[in-house]
Amino acid sequence: ITIGASGDTTNVIGTLNKDGVAVANTPNFEATKTDSNQSINHDTATKVTFNNETFDSASAFASDKFTVPSGQGGKYFIYTSIAWNNDDNGRRAVFLYKNGSEVKRLYETDAGSLDAAHVSAGALLNLSASDYIEVYCYQTTGSAENVLANNEMTYFGGYKIIE
Repeated sequence: ITIGASGDTTNVIGTLNKDGVAVANTPNFEATKTDSNQSINHDTATKVTFNNETFDSASAFASDKFTVPSGQGGKYFIYTSIAWNNDDNGRRAVFLYKNGSEVKRLYETDAGSLDAAHVSAGALLNLSASDYIEVYCYQTTGSAENVLANNEMTYFGGYKIIE
């Protein structure tokens, strides 16, 4: 079948294949923080803990990190969201670490008069088998501050994209 003319419609029933291989956005995972608030010291990059797996198609999330399974290298969209306990003066940042080194950083935007601060980050990363991704955060409010245990606002996830 050749598709390409304007107005073509295709309905796939069953499994979509590319060159004989099933196509899917797997592996994929998402984890949330529901156990307790996590204290983050002033001026210290700290690994964020996530205790609740929402889903994990390849059992690749463990010990607060996602590790690319064998044979599953490729491009991945990785995302995270961190909620803080208040909106004091200072800066907050979220970092994505690959194999122990920072690869992406996003700073908080002005939260205005909200009761909590919030930082989200997302990145398209080229990952190989056994590469691992972790979430770190940082704050400069002058004293320790908490990352909230809130599964709707504090989470970490990702999926392999179809190329």
